[in-house]
Amino acid sequence: MAVFKGNWYSEVLKMDTHITVCIPDAPKVPKATVLLLHGLKGDADVWMNRVGVEFFANKYELAFIMPEVQRSWYIDMAYGLDYFGYVAEEVPLLAEKYFNIPTDPGHFYIGGLSMGGYGTIRCALKNPQRYAGAMSFSARVYMEERAFLYNDDRSVREFQGLLGLDRKTGTENFTDVSKLIASRKDAPEKPVFYVACGTEDGLYPESVRFTKEMRENGFEVIYEEWPGIHSWDFWRESLPRGLKALGLAK
Repeated sequence: MAVFKGNWYSEVLKMDTHITVCIPDAPKVPKATVLLLHGLKGDADVWMNRVGVEFFANKYELAFIMPEVQRSWYIDMAYGLDYFGYVAEEVPLLAEKYFNIPTDPGHFYIGGLSMGGYGTIRCALKNPQRYAGAMSFSARVYMEERAFLYNDDRSVREFQGLLGLDRKTGTENFTDVSKLIASRKDAPEKPVFYVACGTEDGLYPESVRFTKEMRENGFEVIYEEWPGIHSWDFWRESLPRGLKALGLAK
């Protein structure tokens, strides 16, 4: 098993940015690639440090690509960088270029926790033909409802950077998820979704609501819930369960 921690240059972001990659031991060729997204307080190393992703890479012959996006919510920011374009468009190309791992639609998956769950949902819904499967763990799904949830100076400035001075959602860069689901109802190719959330998590109602909306619009969703809060104890269990549900692990 090989682990790479370093930087590559992003043309989209116009800067070097941190990336962590896990690849199974040679001569094994990864049977699939998982783009794994961190949460609001995480970074490119957090899945390695907290979960030990390298174990799953080697055991199940998977490649994991873990980019870093700061607190961008994986969107093209109003006053900031184009992190959606970076993750959704450029990262797969760079991963294939530098690591020669599969990123074709039949072997490319995406997953993430909390903010990364939101990024996963947007990536998979905006480009449903690109992914074989998607995993959402304890996601903040309905971000348009969060933009005005906190009105302290720091939160206001942060959301203005993301959305613009009026903090309005629904733009091309920040389409709310309900509208996005409906717009993809008739997409000919849809990834299978795995959704998990702890029943004591404050975001639990959002995963339940999201699953219902997705199923009503013709998406296949494998949903699981069990006792847990918004914590790494829950996500350590979520990842192997999600990989198993999507047929990537036994």
